[in-house]
Amino acid sequence: MFLNRLDNSIKSIYRANLNLILCGDINIDYLTKNDRKRQLDSVLQTYNLTANHNLTWDCVFSLNNNPDVDTSFSSFLYNYLRIFYNHFPQRKCIKRHNHILWITPGIKISCKHKRFLYLCTRSSNDISLKKYYKQYCKILASVIKEAKKYI
Repeated sequence: MFLNRLDNSIKSIYRANLNLILCGDINIDYLTKNDRKRQLDSVLQTYNLTANHNLTWDCVFSLNNNPDVDTSFSSFLYNYLRIFYNHFPQRKCIKRHNHILWITPGIKISCKHKRFLYLCTRSSNDISLKKYYKQYCKILASVIKEAKKYI
């Protein structure tokens, strides 16, 4: 049942160009050969995913090595961040400055008002409000069209 739901969930979001990482405690024993392990591997392989089951947290949970909570937490955080930064390396992002000069303060205000009218018309059956919203959209569209001409 769980594997069917997992398969359906992955199927609903899977895209070939999407990088997908599935995290969780699935409670399948990977140290022995068993049917559940084979089924999970089959589901994951369907979507070109692999199980990373070689992670060990023994150093975090063994009381002999970590006598106090602070040491255990530090050990956990170190391991977690090591894995995180290994799988999600930092990239430099170049911030683009899109100077859209045609968007004036008046157009911004009108777009906010249009959004407000839209939300009002969604929750109302008032025909005159819906007519007003349609007319407002037409006028705003023509104002935006004119503003783009002068750039």
